[in-house]
Amino acid sequence: MNEVTVHRGHYEHLSTLNCYIDNRILTSVVADGLVASTPSGSTAYSLSAGGPIMHPALESIVLTPICPRSLSFRSVVLPNDLEIKLELSETSRGYSTILCDGIYIGKLGFGDYIIVRNLPEIFFFIM
Repeated sequence: MNEVTVHRGHYEHLSTLNCYIDNRILTSVVADGLVASTPSGSTAYSLSAGGPIMHPALESIVLTPICPRSLSFRSVVLPNDLEIKLELSETSRGYSTILCDGIYIGKLGFGDYIIVRNLPEIFFFIM
């Protein structure tokens, strides 16, 4: 998988997402959503949302806000051995949608969360 996106979906108001790193709060972001991507995924939605291009050899995950209300919250590059929890805050005004590589997976309600983490398995691709 290249990226996971939590997005406000068809709801007209911004989402408030609480971001935790290894169960410690990193920030609460008010935005259209948030993209968590691998180096391979960093050249897709994350890049379009203002995120960096990451070299494929980096073992990292980048968190990129989508149209954040705050000018001070920018992309954060993290080592991929950390557990990232993205929780829809109780202060949000509606649900958020979850997409994996652009495919709709489901919805997050108030207090619901997803965990983003690296798996040790290696996948080989034929090109």
